[in-house]
Amino acid sequence: MPPSAAMTDVSACAVSRRVTWKVITAGLLVAICWFALMMFPVESFDVYYHLATGRWIIDNGSIPRHDIFSTTAAGTPWITHEWAAQAGLYLAYRILDFDFLIVAKSVSISLGAFLLFHTGYHMGLSVPWIVLLMSCAAPGIAFRAFLRPHLLSYGFLALLLVL
Repeated sequence: MPPSAAMTDVSACAVSRRVTWKVITAGLLVAICWFALMMFPVESFDVYYHLATGRWIIDNGSIPRHDIFSTTAAGTPWITHEWAAQAGLYLAYRILDFDFLIVAKSVSISLGAFLLFHTGYHMGLSVPWIVLLMSCAAPGIAFRAFLRPHLLSYGFLALLLVL
């Protein structure tokens, strides 16, 4: 078998299934439960570091190339991989409010949950199994659902799976 034949298209795994109101309702209920689970106050001090870095990026119009916050390692070369998310977080914080960031985090994760539900359904899983699997996954996600730039990757992963 040639190597190209061994590679399968992910879309080939999709099952053509009719989406009913019951399925949509189940998906929305899962998303609402995930939203409620993710609505907790900031427990990670990293968010303040990301906001400060975002403020520096907006104020200076550039991405920092060296450590600007440390007293023991000031001037040390620094690569900030999250610069776009940090600037976006800071702008949202400055324009709206800190509470908005928490709600936006919960909306983003619950939208990702809905997209994962959608993907599971179209891959042929039954609705009860999807609900069970996502109920088990929710506490694991909540454990890492701090207001940090990596949360954007959850939504993008779910979107990639849908496409």
